[in-house]
Formats: sequence, C-alpha cells, structure tokens
Amino acid sequence: MQSMKIEHIQSFMVIGISNDLSPTGMKDTWDQLYARMNEIPYMINPKIGYGLLVNRRYTACMEVASVGNLPEGMDGMVVPANDYAIFMHKGKIKYLKQTWDLILKQYASQLDMLQPNFERYDERFNPVSDDSIVEIYIPLKK
Repeated sequence: MQSMKIEHIQSFMVIGISNDLSPTGMKDTWDQLYARMNEIPYMINPKIGYGLLVNRRYTACMEVASVGNLPEGMDGMVVPANDYAIFMHKGKIKYLKQTWDLILKQYASQLDMLQPNFERYDERFNPVSDDSIVEIYIPLKK
C-alpha cells in the first residue's frame, strides 16, 4: 500500500447488485453482476467496475449516465462528490482485506467511514496476480 493521496471526486451514478458484507459476499456479488452485465442500461465504461461500501452493504456496480430503468434486483445510487483519500492495493485480491485493515489502523482519524466509500477496478486488476491494482477511495472527515 502506498501513502494516501487526496483528490476531489465529482459525484457519479452507478447501477449494480447489493448484498450484505460477508467473507464470501463480495465475490458472490461480483459473480451475480457479471452474469447480468448486459442488463445494465446507460453503462459508461464496461472496463471499470466499482465495489461500493455503504452501511455494511457491498454493491458490485458499474458507472452509468442515468439510474433510470433499473433492472429487477439491481440498485441505482449516486456516489456523492467529496474529497477522498485514495489508496492503492497492489497484489492478489485475497490480500485486499489486509490493505483495508492497514488503512483503517493508520488513517482512521482522518476518514469518514459513515459516508459511502468504494474500490475502483480497472484494466490493471487481475484477482490472482501479484501486480494487480485496486484503488480504494474513502471520504475525508470535514
């Protein structure tokens, strides 16, 4: 994990599938989303996915131009504009929780964990590669 970078992120909309946060829940949620990707309307970039964490719920989702016409069983949300702390996880996905634990240990006093935070998965992501990259965005306390 690299040190924290701060950036203002504009609000954006996502559509995806939500489940309660659990040890296997994230992978299961992504599997459900991949099986239904072709149903997501107004998708902006199919090569970038988001793992949104809100109130102990995990949503595997894609950025969209509109949250109208939601497919059955999917959720649409607006990720609010905010100043975000950005961290980079490098390595296999099975070690992502360790990165989260380290972030929370070192930076908890600066982060607003009550607001939506998210992981960004792009073309650098490969779940079994030691060179895989996942970006983690957490709002800063005001």
